[in-house]
Amino acid sequence: TDEMLVVTVSAMVANGAIQYADGIKILEQAGLDTSKATEFLLSDLSKNSYREYLVNVAQSYTDDTAQSIRDILSRAEAQGWNKSQIETGLKNIMHTDDYRVTRLAVSEINRSQEMAGLDAMKQIESETGYQLVKVWTTTNPNACEFCKALSGQEVKLDSNFVPIHGIVNGVDGGVYVNDFVDMSTSQAHPNCTCATAYKVVK
Repeated sequence: TDEMLVVTVSAMVANGAIQYADGIKILEQAGLDTSKATEFLLSDLSKNSYREYLVNVAQSYTDDTAQSIRDILSRAEAQGWNKSQIETGLKNIMHTDDYRVTRLAVSEINRSQEMAGLDAMKQIESETGYQLVKVWTTTNPNACEFCKALSGQEVKLDSNFVPIHGIVNGVDGGVYVNDFVDMSTSQAHPNCTCATAYKVVK
């Protein structure tokens, strides 16, 4: 996780600077004074929070893989698989893991960029005294029913779109229980294409 943290922190710093500049433009377009704004600095709180999150992700990945291996071995024993069948079953897990690693990388890049954007907006809010809100934005027509249900939701920067153990009622009638982490940005699941927009509250 330390190697991944180094990569994601670099991405967070770069994206945070871009988001910070975008946040200043939001204020300027609203005719508000930005003279107290400085430049983006990734907070230690964000770094530590992201480190804890990555530990959870790594543990979840390890647990899922271990459970998949146990399932294959259990099935092999129950069905009397030979060595070749067991090898094939285990290789299939590794192919699945290749997909999961790619999905994980893409998802974590998106999440780290979203977290940096949120950190940038909190810094702007602190420096200027203007209140900003974040807006869940879903533009993908193929988005899942839960992301569609969240689209347009506005909350304060320090609030979560969906807290841990919170429930989202999907547009198609499904029910999602958030059992992983607080959703402070617009990232509901792996490969989520949603984004967080920001606006100033005068």
